[in-house]
Amino acid sequence: MTDKKTLGQSVLFTHTILIGFTLFIIFVVVVTFSNLRSDYQEFAADNEMRQVCLLVKNAVEGAYIESDYASPTNTTHGYLFVDLPDKLLGTGYRTGFTGDSVYVETYGPSFNVTCKVGLNITYAGSSNGGLTSVVFTRSPERVEIKNA
Repeated sequence: MTDKKTLGQSVLFTHTILIGFTLFIIFVVVVTFSNLRSDYQEFAADNEMRQVCLLVKNAVEGAYIESDYASPTNTTHGYLFVDLPDKLLGTGYRTGFTGDSVYVETYGPSFNVTCKVGLNITYAGSSNGGLTSVVFTRSPERVEIKNA
């Protein structure tokens, strides 16, 4: 014979275990999707930023005009406009030069990418996306980018 006082405790104990197990499964699902979102965001950021880096690099190489003519004045030889994205990953960003490389960095989540240009000239300026001008001047040989 079972005692009537222990019957209610068995049901209460079973419900407590089920609720605990359900909360554990919800926690596992939330943590898993959070990690997946973070991994996808890093993947998407890397791809978008590399594309902007290559756009700026190709614009610099397109504006650069190699010539044996030594200009006595600071003459503009190449001028390009590049329409860069306004935002990357829904947040603002900045692109510019560091040494002989192009860098792209975001303001929100901290991501950055660099790509080497390879021309032996001076680099200057930066852009926040949108319509960007790339200007090559000779004497001294210099490429500058800025928002148009």
